[in-house]
Formats: sequence, C-alpha cells, structure tokens
Amino acid sequence: MKRWKFAIALTFIIFFITALVSTAGFLAVGMLTKDQVPPNITAGEIEIGRLSRQDAVQKIKEYYGSIFKNDYININYNIGSIGKIFRIKYSDIELSIDAEETVNHAISQKGTSAFERILNGYFTSRVVKAPIKIDFNNNKLKESLKPLASLIEKEPKNANVYLLDGKLRKDTSEDGIILNLENSVEKIRRSISEKTNQPIVFDYKNNYEINVINPEFSQDKLKDIEDVIATYSTEIKGSENEKYIKIASKAINKVWLNGTVSSGRPVEFSFNNYLSKENGIMEENNEGYNQVASTLFAALLLTDIDRTSITRVSHESSVDYIDPGLDVIVFGDTIDFKFINSIESPIMIFSSVKNNKVTVSIAGKKRDKSVVNNLKIDIESKYPQAVINVEDDSLGPGDKKVISNGKEGVLVKVSLETQKEGVVINKKELYTQKYKPSDSIVQIGRAYDNDNNNAK
Repeated sequence: MKRWKFAIALTFIIFFITALVSTAGFLAVGMLTKDQVPPNITAGEIEIGRLSRQDAVQKIKEYYGSIFKNDYININYNIGSIGKIFRIKYSDIELSIDAEETVNHAISQKGTSAFERILNGYFTSRVVKAPIKIDFNNNKLKESLKPLASLIEKEPKNANVYLLDGKLRKDTSEDGIILNLENSVEKIRRSISEKTNQPIVFDYKNNYEINVINPEFSQDKLKDIEDVIATYSTEIKGSENEKYIKIASKAINKVWLNGTVSSGRPVEFSFNNYLSKENGIMEENNEGYNQVASTLFAALLLTDIDRTSITRVSHESSVDYIDPGLDVIVFGDTIDFKFINSIESPIMIFSSVKNNKVTVSIAGKKRDKSVVNNLKIDIESKYPQAVINVEDDSLGPGDKKVISNGKEGVLVKVSLETQKEGVVINKKELYTQKYKPSDSIVQIGRAYDNDNNNAK
C-alpha cells in the first residue's frame, strides 16, 4: 500500500518538473524570439515571417516607399458596358506607411504573449495575412475623386406619361447613380492596405462606393395608368382670363394621385396648393382659375370617385363657361377645391389649353369602352331676374344702354347617365343645385316734359 502511494507521488513530481522545464523552455525561446517575426506572416503583399523586427520594418519601408512615391491608385469603373480606369497618384494624396505599426500588428495576429507566439508561430501552420497601416490626406483624396464623380454620376430619370390625341404614351424611368465619397475613401483605404498592386473595382451593384438613386417617379407608379377614363372640356369666353387659365391648367397637369389599395390614407388633392406651386396669385376671385377647377370637377364626376370625397364651393349665380351645377370657386387660403381619390387604383390628371378650350382628362385603370358616362343637367325651376333701370343724363330721352344682361336663377338636377353601346342603361341623380338670379342693369335717358321742355 505504501509503495503504491509512493509511486503516485513520484509520478506527480516528475510530471510537475517536466511541465516546469517545458514552460521555462517556451519562455526562454519566447524571450529569444521576441525581436523576430514568427513564420507564415504576410504584411500586405510581402512575406516578413522569420525576419527580425528591424529587417521586417526595413523591407516594408523599401517595398512600399517606392510604390507610394511613384505609382498610382487604379480604379476600375464602368460607364455603360465599357470598362475604364481612373488613376490617382499616391503622392498627390500624401500617402505614407507606418512600417513599425504594420509589423507590430502583423505579429499580434499570432498572439500577444510569448507562449502564444511560439505555439502559433512554430507549432501550427496558421498563415496570417495582415493589412498594412497607411495614412493619407482625406481631403485631398476626396478632391481627387471629384473628376471621377463627374464621369460616373447621372441624375435619375422619372418615368413619364403623355396624352397625345387622347391616347397615353409612356417613357420608362432610369435609376441615377452617385459617387459616395466617404465610402469610396474607406474602400480605397481597405484595398490599399490589403493588396496595393491590384486595381480597385468600383461597382454600382454593391451599392457602397457607388450608390443607386431611385427616381422619384418610377414606371411602377404608372403601371395602373392604362387609359383615359374621363374627359371634359369648356370653352374660353374672351381673352381676359386666358393667361390665368393657362397657369392653372399647367399647375394640375400630370398630377398623380394614389388609390385606396395602397398603404396609408391617399393624399388629398388641393387645387390651391398646386396653383401656388405654379406661382398662381389668389388675391382676388379669378374666373380663369375657377374655370379650370370647374372643368376638373366635371371630369371627376364622370369617374367612379365618390362625390362625398369632393370638397367644392359653387357660385351664387350661374356662369357662362360651364353648365349650371358644375361650376367651382377657388380663392386664396379661404376657398379651395379638394378631393381624395376614392378609387382603388391610382389616377392621373391631364390638363391642356388648345383651340380656345380647356380640357381636363382623368387617366386610370382601363375600362369597358362600350360603356360611356355623360353628365345631364335638368332644369327643375327658373327664377326671373329683376331689371334695374338707371337714369343717365348722357343718353337721350328714351335711349337705353344695357350694362349687364343679368341671369335668371335656376334649380338644376345633375345626373350621371350611363350608356352601353349607345343605349341608356342607368341614370343616377348626383345632387341638386340652386342659383340665384342676377339683376339686369339698364341705363336709360331721362324723359322730357313737352310743355316746358324740362326733364322730368
């Protein structure tokens, strides 16, 4: 029993002494190799393993010093399908290498302690490829990249849609690209640190150094704008309002409005908002603006848009450029014409002034061409206007001059009539509208007393 215990104790002592000697040996070797780079280490592109630290530093300085003094950064980029090279001289950006830090960093990849360096450096085959430590003038590199930016960058192109002779024509959108200077600097730093003598590829597909800019208006937004679903025209009466009609028509032309199927609440259309973007002045009631708003309102009534989604103010008396029941007033921030596209799919508004008419069309999902909607205005009642005579000394006795014809008042019923292949299949009353009569004003000459030839 005692011999057995003695054998165990002796074995433990021998193991302890062996471990102590081995550790001391490792530490001794570590001390002897502390100024030597472990094997299987590459700094950038050159092997520095088994060199002394001093020799490794010198080798790195000589190799990269020559490159950074005389050579160029080569950037491969594409314009279309043609590959091109853009060059920046290293010396132009004051590029330099910290050789000592490079060596220290490379060695640290094998371990920080002597034991780790010996174990990983001499007893394993693990290869370390350490980057070099470089420095350069960031601002000068960014300035050097600006000519490349001018070659690469392009503005995004919005999808476009045209209304030509009542038919839609579409142009597709194109992505834009922009050179991201911050990311480009970082990629150049990383690429030079790892592989100095290889071209740096700038590729828009990775969306890092070259960023893709999506157009504000892509063809995806236009996919449901398939056909004209409603059109209404009004005649321009006189030239005094033509200038304002053109301003308002341009303001609402090519307005795209989301449908209810899309996420979130559809944006409300504001006539005054679009008019203000076109620098339309709303300081007083302007019948040119009113006529365009009225024409738009009539076109909307021909679509499936819910009339309760429309906010509209009408004139007190009927106007001469559109049927009673279809007119609209807009004025500054006080009176606006608004609506929400309550149809599931998007719509687009087109407006134009041609042949002495303003025409507003609504485009959207294609509908059955054999089905046609028409607006019907039925006069339910009439209210005669008063005639106001105003004496005028400049007129002879019995002479008359009409200043204003006035208008009779009316009560109208506005209906939407639907025809299929020329046959009325439905007539839906939309609303009734009452208009006050406007007085007729007539100037008349004074009558004379025949006996004394005096005016009465």
